[in-house]
Amino acid sequence: MANKYIFNKKINTNFDNDLLNFMNNLEINKKRKLNDLQAIIYARCSTPSQNTDSNQSLQTQICMCIDYCNQNNLSILNIYKDIHHGHDISKLKIYSILDENSDCNIIITDPSRLSRNISNTMDFITKCNKKNIRLHFVRDDLISDSNQDIKKIINLTCDAYIETQTLSKRLRTTFQTKKKYGSFLGRVPFGSKSYFETNQNNMVKIRKLTPDILEQDIIKLINMMYFGSNDMTEFYKIYNQLTNNLNYKLTDQSDKQFEQIYYRNFTMKTIVDFLNENNILSRNKKWTVNMLNSILNKTEDFAVNHYQNRILMQI
Repeated sequence: MANKYIFNKKINTNFDNDLLNFMNNLEINKKRKLNDLQAIIYARCSTPSQNTDSNQSLQTQICMCIDYCNQNNLSILNIYKDIHHGHDISKLKIYSILDENSDCNIIITDPSRLSRNISNTMDFITKCNKKNIRLHFVRDDLISDSNQDIKKIINLTCDAYIETQTLSKRLRTTFQTKKKYGSFLGRVPFGSKSYFETNQNNMVKIRKLTPDILEQDIIKLINMMYFGSNDMTEFYKIYNQLTNNLNYKLTDQSDKQFEQIYYRNFTMKTIVDFLNENNILSRNKKWTVNMLNSILNKTEDFAVNHYQNRILMQI
């Protein structure tokens, strides 16, 4: 294990010595009696998208653990679920189990669901051992009540860490390659939608952006309300397309219909309320002032309709 490398860097040159010291300091008591064979199930996935994966989903993990409990006559006390990466176990719900329980079993599908950090796993096993808690890993049929199984648990955690680092490097390389050929990375900005095209020279799939007509209309409506507009016909045309309300008329507090919209007629808060009340949403989410401000900050060269312009025209 000490000779394992990740991208030309050793994981830990003293890993074997650390593991040996860990095992020597760990007191395994195989004869301990557990309180009514009680069990706590723990399931974790790193991201919401993984929760839709039939192999990694929380429900799949929980079902496997329930079957294991039934087969081994374990009474289930509670089920804990996390959607969080496994690099810092102190931020996971499983860490709180040690504060609230002892003399029981924790059932997990495999060591990577506990943590992908080797030192975290060692530390957690030590704490569990002191509180008379055994860890069961269903897929690998491992229990933390023997040195042999604990070594396997640590090795599997190490394998999970290497897998994470390998995947991370592969993703970085993929992103760098796609960016080199002009692929858009990151969240699609409001007003655009993404599509893919294949680079004919190397067959790499490139992510491109194109304007989203509906969202562009919303942006224009926002700009017209904030910066002003002397063309109410255009305002109603866009509003009607977004709401299918052909009878609406924009009026002031005295119910007088707007002939023009002037800069500062509407505050950002007023515009937000107007959009939400008319169900003109931001990708199915209600607008906030911060969201609106991000749109306005990206606006360039939109003509400002000042009220003083009207006075000058009358003169």
